[in-house]
Amino acid sequence: MPDADYTLYYVTGPVPEGVDFFESLEKACQGGVTMVQIREKTASTREFLTIAQKAKAITDKYSIPLLINDRLDIALAVGCGLHVGQDDFPAILARKLIGPDQLLGVSVNTAEELHEVLKDNVADYVGIGPVHATASKKDHNPKIGVRGVRDILELLGESSIKTVAIGGLNEDTVPNLVAQSPAYIKSTGQYRKLDGIACISAISHHEDPKKSAQILSSMLRSGPSIIRPPGQLRNAPSSESLLQDMSALFSQLRATEPAVCHNITNQVVMNDTANLTLAFSSSPIMSGSPEEMADLGKIIGALVLNMGTLNERQVQAATIAGQTANKLRKPVILDPVGVGASQYRKGTMSQLMDDIHMTVIKGNAGEIGAISGLSEVQTRGVDSAGGTFKDPAAVVRELARREKTIVAMSGKIDYVSDGWTVVAIENGHEYQGEITGSGCMCSASIACHMTAMKGQENAFVATVAGIVSYNIAAELAGKRQDVKGPNTFRAALIDECYNLKVEDIQQHARIRIL
Repeated sequence: MPDADYTLYYVTGPVPEGVDFFESLEKACQGGVTMVQIREKTASTREFLTIAQKAKAITDKYSIPLLINDRLDIALAVGCGLHVGQDDFPAILARKLIGPDQLLGVSVNTAEELHEVLKDNVADYVGIGPVHATASKKDHNPKIGVRGVRDILELLGESSIKTVAIGGLNEDTVPNLVAQSPAYIKSTGQYRKLDGIACISAISHHEDPKKSAQILSSMLRSGPSIIRPPGQLRNAPSSESLLQDMSALFSQLRATEPAVCHNITNQVVMNDTANLTLAFSSSPIMSGSPEEMADLGKIIGALVLNMGTLNERQVQAATIAGQTANKLRKPVILDPVGVGASQYRKGTMSQLMDDIHMTVIKGNAGEIGAISGLSEVQTRGVDSAGGTFKDPAAVVRELARREKTIVAMSGKIDYVSDGWTVVAIENGHEYQGEITGSGCMCSASIACHMTAMKGQENAFVATVAGIVSYNIAAELAGKRQDVKGPNTFRAALIDECYNLKVEDIQQHARIRIL
């Protein structure tokens, strides 16, 4: 198998009017492209050959491998690698003709297509996709999404075949692909990651191909947006050390200038969520306007996506806000309210998770079960239909490990996992289950605590701290003489969040490492 760096694979496409194709290609090479494929669907054979020869002179100058899309004759004439689709020249025959020293890639869209590639055993890499809808593939295979890429990687397992994702990849979509696509391989106990991504218009249509290539290359090499890279394990904390870390983080939250927490949330709880954010020393923004999401993303410290009162405009805003947060490496908390209640909600949440890397997924047992694909606990409206899982620790651990995120599941006992460590939180008050929006406010509390993080590795601590602080405040509110029922409890809860001190956390926290 020829050695090659697949990190940023540029598939050439039409350039803007007035731009020279070869000047654009050279700028892309200067910006960090590591592999180039010439793709010409309308050129004559002679035109294609001329383009390929000129392109090879440029890629040779920068020691970058060149491949030709589909056309075996052009690849042989120029003396370079070849990429074939499922309907193109058979890969097993192409290998015989181009020899063992040229790169050979094959497109795959399904598990069945991958099995054929593995059976032939002649490809150096597979191009997986399209990940997202794309104009260049609009009449071909359906999009598979980021988690479809993950499924292909899982099937590849320990295979030596390299992998490149393609389809709708740009500065907005790459961060989630990098964070979300790695597949956990049980036989090795490690994650298998993509070897690279392929871009077309993100480079060819950019006003500065060199700059675009530099940005994309930086995104690929810097790793996931907020949670630690997959496979980077750490020792499980003790309850004592976790409590110390939580106390330090809470003190930091109270001591610093209020950071902005942006809540794209449901209309039912908007006022309570804003007041709770203020009570936890943060500044709330409650906008759901798509037009200002990109600008707001520059000033926020954390983002909450709460889909309680779902509509298309809110989803549009959430997508822009989430992708902006990913690019700027800011935490995103997903509260998938009532995700199991309708096919529309299920589809919307699935799309959001394909578009955005979530730092935290926080929900009740019914919601976590729906996202996990489990039916042990059902959703009733926007609430869980009572009960929890037989092994809730395993449920949150496996979901966190699969999605490369932190999972927090609320209930009589709350469970939080980063995919390895699981914490059980036993604080809380029964009135939390008697008011609308209690879980929504808890998600806002997590976001507030996220703003006090000193490093990305503290996201797990911040999640646990956000839940514990909120639940202790609920306990203190429930004990007040002026609390007569759920309505007075709601007001007292905001008060106790405002008055909560680090000593309260140290005295009342009931957490266990499982």
